[in-house]
Formats: sequence, structure tokens, C-alpha cells
Amino acid sequence: MEKINSIVVFVFLTVSSIQAQQPIEKKEGTTFSIVHKELHIEGGLEQSMIYNDTLNQRMGSTPFLSFHYHNYMNEKVKWTLFLTPVAMHMTKNNKQTLRERYFQIESGLMASYKIFGDFWVSAGPGYSYRLFKDYKQGANSYEETNFEQPGIFFCGSVDYWFRTTTGVRFTSVVSKEGYFLKFGVFLNFNTIYKALKF
Repeated sequence: MEKINSIVVFVFLTVSSIQAQQPIEKKEGTTFSIVHKELHIEGGLEQSMIYNDTLNQRMGSTPFLSFHYHNYMNEKVKWTLFLTPVAMHMTKNNKQTLRERYFQIESGLMASYKIFGDFWVSAGPGYSYRLFKDYKQGANSYEETNFEQPGIFFCGSVDYWFRTTTGVRFTSVVSKEGYFLKFGVFLNFNTIYKALKF
């Protein structure tokens, strides 16, 4: 499974980096054509709540890294493909004596609209494939346990862009198992690529 995950990420990054930020000539009579494409990388912190039989559950904090491939229809409308190669969600009890972690691949599609200024709102469905789940009691080490595939989820986000290449995003994700709240900073892939001077 790790090999499959690595191949998916490599192919996604390769295709996206080749096509990212390539203006596309708009054809006559095509109202819904894509005029611009960009790849953004987002990193941040997530708060997770996945319901189980544990009493007094509390949200757990985990870092995350996502890739967003934006397809602009015009200055106010775009649709985005997103991928989180390894999403980690953690829930704990109020005394932090029990922790559960869930590792999965998440991807989906979001439609976005610029409401005013540099603020965007987005919403759309996604699908997750669980890799494994483990838990920890007290000072013991993590142990793997049985799990079910979570499947479809829905997400919405609000973005504020400081520049054309940089911004912040607040995202809420809801599934049949629970919900996640994410706060992240995103940066254009080409900007990172040029800064590292590959």
C-alpha cells in the first residue's frame, strides 16, 4: 500500500507541476473553459473528532499537508482538485489516557467563488481510503486495530489571499464518522520550486 500511495503522489505532483500556472487560450463560444491553472501546497493544523464508544471525547491536534490544483474559469469562479496523501486524524478522551489515530488518503473536488476582495468560499464532496487505525492506552505504545472504510465526506472552506500566490484557509470536513476543522497556509508550487532553485 505504501508503494501505491507513493506512486499516486508522484504522478499527481508530476502532472500538476508540468501544467501548473499555464495560461490556456480561451476558444470562441466556450463559456466554461479553463483560462488558468495553478498548483498550491497547503500545510497546517487539524482538530479531529471521530465518534466512538469512548466517554468524554476530545479533539486531537495533528499536522496536515495537502495539494490543491486550481482551474480558473474567470476571475471569480474556479474548481479545484485536492489530495491529502496521508491524512492523520486523532481523537482522545478528556484525561488523554486513550488516543485513537486514523491514517487515510483523501481526495475530492471543490467549486469556489470569490465573494469580495481577496476572500473565496468553496464547497464540495470528497472520498477517503483508510490505510490503518491504531490506538494507545496510557503510556503504552500504539497498536493497530480493525476499522471500516469511511468513504464519502463533504467539505467547505473560506480562503483569504494575501497575494496571488499565498494565503490562509479555514476548512471544515463532515463525514458519517465525525468532523474535522483545519487551519492552513497555502503557497503556489512554482514559488516554492523557484525558491529551492531546482
